[in-house]
Amino acid sequence: MQNENRFFKPMIVWASLIGILIGGHLAGAATVTVNPGDSIQAAIDSADPGDEIILNAGVYEEDINIGDMNAPLNRKDNITLKAADGADVEIHIPNSASRLELLGGLGADFGPADRMGFLVYGDGVTVEGISFTQLSGEVNNFEISVLVTVISNDVTFRDCEFIGVGAEAAGDAVGLAVTPLDAIALDQGLGGLATNLTVEDCVFHDLAYSYGNANFLQELGVPAPSPEATLTGCEFYDCGTCINMDDGLATLVDCYIHDNQGTGVDASDDGVTLINCRIENCLEHGVEISDSESEDDEPQENPIVTIENCLILNCGTDTNHNGINSEHGTITVKNTVISGSTGPNVFFETEDGRMTTATFDHCDIYNSLIGTAIGTTASPQDVITLTITNSNIVDLDGIINDAGAFSTITLDYCNIFVSGEPYLPDQEFITATNMLSADPLYVDPDNGDFTLQPGSPMATAGQGGTYIGSQGLETRTQGWMLH
Repeated sequence: MQNENRFFKPMIVWASLIGILIGGHLAGAATVTVNPGDSIQAAIDSADPGDEIILNAGVYEEDINIGDMNAPLNRKDNITLKAADGADVEIHIPNSASRLELLGGLGADFGPADRMGFLVYGDGVTVEGISFTQLSGEVNNFEISVLVTVISNDVTFRDCEFIGVGAEAAGDAVGLAVTPLDAIALDQGLGGLATNLTVEDCVFHDLAYSYGNANFLQELGVPAPSPEATLTGCEFYDCGTCINMDDGLATLVDCYIHDNQGTGVDASDDGVTLINCRIENCLEHGVEISDSESEDDEPQENPIVTIENCLILNCGTDTNHNGINSEHGTITVKNTVISGSTGPNVFFETEDGRMTTATFDHCDIYNSLIGTAIGTTASPQDVITLTITNSNIVDLDGIINDAGAFSTITLDYCNIFVSGEPYLPDQEFITATNMLSADPLYVDPDNGDFTLQPGSPMATAGQGGTYIGSQGLETRTQGWMLH
């Protein structure tokens, strides 16, 4: 399984030639219907801003682009492409088109096909109710193959499906990728960014990388904001790495990430926020905060990772992986359960010379398979600052702090309920106040219910009389429960 976030990097020369169309009016918006056997591309090419293109049920096979990426400043803004009501619509992407001929003059040889799939080069585009299938795993000369690529602003994908050729596809095979590429528009002060991507109620499966952010203008040394995206109510399964954050920010809300052959979420640069998500049964880490793509001038506090009201369960089905594995950055975890990892449920490697600051509040860190709740590396190269409050730590052993003097660990109003040792090799460098050691009395932890039973000693034992743990006495309804 590949662990490097390197897709698209050799392609940064592309950015010097891609632009966006300025303006456009929404007067006279039309509805166009396309049937199997017709060309979707022809309908898009003829569309005006505000037009809606309706696809009737059936299978369509063609490489499609909304906007002409070979013609600078020739976007297609405010186009809607959607399935007819109740229709099953599949677009099979051959990825055999060669649409980057202009780059050949600059020495950028993508090979016989660019492998960029369905490309959205227009602001305000909406795509709804369509299943996208990657027909071939062949990569271009840069070892890249993408099913859908977004390079513009305010794009929405809703109720769509992204299907790859398998989690073990060669090279960097990406389901949905977003990146700013419009160097010409940026240079002319016309925008040219890739922000506010919205992905709602979509399903991703059989992909090496389900979703990824990148910032190729930044790779060029051009100051440009990194892409931003929000994914809500999405499901990811039978993939390699699901969320691959190279550059930029992503927020996942009510998402379900499960049964994947790699890592659930890999944040290596700017940051990611997870809210009401469930991540389980990943072969590698549930959430990995890695240094694989951190630039030398990256702010010391990056990536910024926030995890709230989530379940991270049974990850690392490949031996000795973690629910949360962190190498650096600023990590905030609230009202979250981390349980059943093959390695320590939470582990700090910190081997890249960058500081780590982690805060856990109202969490349940429960019964890893290796018998260690929290661990730190024996060969740290930076400082670990870890603060845990209002949380339950239930395992064979509590905290194994091999980082020693490189760590500062503070616990307050926590419950460490272990059959072995609460601290190893000892409590040096660990400050613990207002501690308990008692069975939390969960309702059904083996099935993911960490609600406290009536009469639990944790019900009012936290700071200010609040509960200890992630749930308290009431079960919260989360979006992933509805999948």
